[in-house]
Amino acid sequence: EVKDSELQDNEWLNLYAEIALSSERPDMETYLPLEVKKVVVRTKEDVEPSMKLKSSNAIFYTIFKTHRGHECKAIIRQTRDGIQGHMCLEVTCMLGK
Repeated sequence: EVKDSELQDNEWLNLYAEIALSSERPDMETYLPLEVKKVVVRTKEDVEPSMKLKSSNAIFYTIFKTHRGHECKAIIRQTRDGIQGHMCLEVTCMLGK
């Protein structure tokens, strides 16, 4: 699980949550701002927990809350091919009430 201090230091996790929400809600602007509540990172690589956020290939299990009070769960798979600037995100988002 990502520590609260790491959530604040890595604002791109909030961007990942916004991307996940946009995959579910084209009108996502009405749900902003988001508050990321919890992130769990899984990697195939055997790395220290503090280094998992920097992993090239990882799965992020994210829980966030919208401005409207909806709780959302997202699974975001990040893959990189080693070429600078190349990254792929696969997203599944479940918007709760």
